[in-house]
Amino acid sequence: MPAGSYILGSIRLVIFFIMAVFVGGAQAVVLAIPPLRKNYEEHIPMLFHSLACKIFGIEIEITGIRHDQHPVLFVANHSSYIDIPVLGSIVPGCFIAKAEVADWPMFGTLARLQRTIFVHRRREDVDNQRASMIDRVGDGLDLILFPEGTSSDGIGVLPFKSSLFSIASMALGSAEQRKQLTVQPVAIACNHLDGLPLGRDMRHVYSWYGDMDLFPHLWRLGRLGHTTVTVAFLDPIPASGTNRKRLAQQAEDAVREAVDLMNAGLPVPGYQGPDAAPDPASGPTSELATAKAA
Repeated sequence: MPAGSYILGSIRLVIFFIMAVFVGGAQAVVLAIPPLRKNYEEHIPMLFHSLACKIFGIEIEITGIRHDQHPVLFVANHSSYIDIPVLGSIVPGCFIAKAEVADWPMFGTLARLQRTIFVHRRREDVDNQRASMIDRVGDGLDLILFPEGTSSDGIGVLPFKSSLFSIASMALGSAEQRKQLTVQPVAIACNHLDGLPLGRDMRHVYSWYGDMDLFPHLWRLGRLGHTTVTVAFLDPIPASGTNRKRLAQQAEDAVREAVDLMNAGLPVPGYQGPDAAPDPASGPTSELATAKAA
């Protein structure tokens, strides 16, 4: 892999850290003042994520439309910490993350400023987590979850953990809200570097998984050019009347098919809204089957 530009990498990292200090400080002020919090709480994190993508040369292509009938639980595949600013720049909501993220240098602080919900596996923490989720949804925020539970190499999708979908019911305080909850699967894939296809041997440019160290990976990404990330908003799934295992499987199947299409360089039929007429001749399964047959 080319070493890239050390000058470009240095400039990007310096600008990013300066931006993080100023935008993070602004968010801390907003959270401390109720009138500001009500009007700007979700906008400053989206600004931060958008600026982070611009600084590191991450171009986002969007397929389909985001479901906007609150409350929504967005569930996406996960191959890199870069998925967070990518999704955070286009989805107004708060992330649900494993508890270890809170201890990451700098990034843990930034996550707390975005009111990220940190999931602990201790039984005694369940009530606090439920209260935090109800609080976020009550404030008009949607939730964003990576149900694989870890990051992958981006070539495929790991099984979705059905236990994490119990968050859907935990997040809502009333039976009426539970009836209204919608789960929208989201597929994310990075397939281009400077406009050229990103092959299997270059996946680690974007993907961060296994025992990779965070800051060396960020330094390497900063030295390179522009990466193109595609985000596909897929057909929403009503959560009411569906058990968590079936819900997890439906979401996983949708995301897996979409990621396979993306990696094959094929278009993904994203969600077009509740009034869009379905096209029986198109869809992830038929598109991919045609490609494999060819």
